[in-house]
Amino acid sequence: MDARAALNQYLRAQETTRAMLEAARNGDWEGLVNLEIERRATLDSLFEIAVNFRDAGLQEEKDACIRDMLKLDDQIRALTEAWMAEMRETLASVQSQRKLTQAYGAA
Repeated sequence: MDARAALNQYLRAQETTRAMLEAARNGDWEGLVNLEIERRATLDSLFEIAVNFRDAGLQEEKDACIRDMLKLDDQIRALTEAWMAEMRETLASVQSQRKLTQAYGAA
């Protein structure tokens, strides 16, 4: 694979990461997971090959793409952590209610 084709894969992964952020913003957690699987497949193929981006004059563009994906990942992580905290609170409330029901019977 030449550097231009490899860069195109990085750009595809970047677009997928943007779609992942949108899914997280919309609370589409299943969609987020599916997009992560898609992104992983795109990136895995790049990790299996050696591409010289510097000689092709594409190193800066590739690096900028990776930096952008990392920033997007940070935003996705913040959204998923907030959702997970919310789910933990909901689960704790349900568990407390269940314990009360078991201890005192149904209301």
